[in-house]
Amino acid sequence: MNMKIARAACALLLAGAIGARADEAVVRSADELHAELERVCAARFPENPPGCDIPRAHAFDPEGTIPYRLVVPSPLKGGRNWFQLCESGRRSRAYLLRVDLYWEDSVWVATRALPAGTQLDSGDLTRRLARHTQEPGQVDLDGPFEGLCVSEAVGAGEVITRAVLRQAPMVARGDLVRLVYRRPGLLVSSRAEVLEDGAEGESIRVRPLDGRKVCQALVKGAGEVEVIAP
Repeated sequence: MNMKIARAACALLLAGAIGARADEAVVRSADELHAELERVCAARFPENPPGCDIPRAHAFDPEGTIPYRLVVPSPLKGGRNWFQLCESGRRSRAYLLRVDLYWEDSVWVATRALPAGTQLDSGDLTRRLARHTQEPGQVDLDGPFEGLCVSEAVGAGEVITRAVLRQAPMVARGDLVRLVYRRPGLLVSSRAEVLEDGAEGESIRVRPLDGRKVCQALVKGAGEVEVIAP
């Protein structure tokens, strides 16, 4: 958006600041800003509102005579967010305001560095109170975790989320497996090379040994995949 248009929009929004509705975000001081941020967080995350940090505070007018409209980004997420403060008056300046949102919960963290694909053992994760930027639903996990692996590298002390956990693969890239093709009254099997890791029930690419054409197959178990017919 053109800066002149943005400033003009802010000026129009602030023109009736004195008569603004109760749900409008008009602030004049750091205290009002913090109170409004708490209200916004409670509205966006009613089940578990996050805390917020402002690394660099805005220099409000000491007399509190200049109203600012707080523009909330969408979507609002854990971690770094950029809000906007639009100043009223003839110049109608706009300021970016960095706000870091976080939660503090009892979560699972890695006890050591876990390369991508690591199958989890009983001592790889521990539960402790930690600050994090993931929404609570992503870190509310129940063990045990044996039989699962991490889909991406996780550093020591890093919080474990649902997104990085997956079933350990039953077939691995380079394996030779039984490739099955099923149709009513028909069963054909051959050998194929696995081109990517896959857990039971996942779709992976395989290359039949009797041809060069790559096809998609469903992992049925250890050493067996089934062709997904088009």
